[in-house]
Amino acid sequence: MGLFLLFTLFFSNFSLMMDYYALIRITLGLKIGKEISYEYHFKQLFQKNVRNSPYLLFNNLRV
Repeated sequence: MGLFLLFTLFFSNFSLMMDYYALIRITLGLKIGKEISYEYHFKQLFQKNVRNSPYLLFNNLRV
């Protein structure tokens, strides 16, 4: 990623490089945000299943 930004800095103008940098940051942020929300959603589902479990042993667990 760094070499790509250096290449655009030397062979293009500075604003284009900053546009590429912003695009990369937004893309990575969306990807990371989706992974975090997926993990949080998975934890919520697991907690619901544990709380609604018919077994007493599993009802005493708190995740």
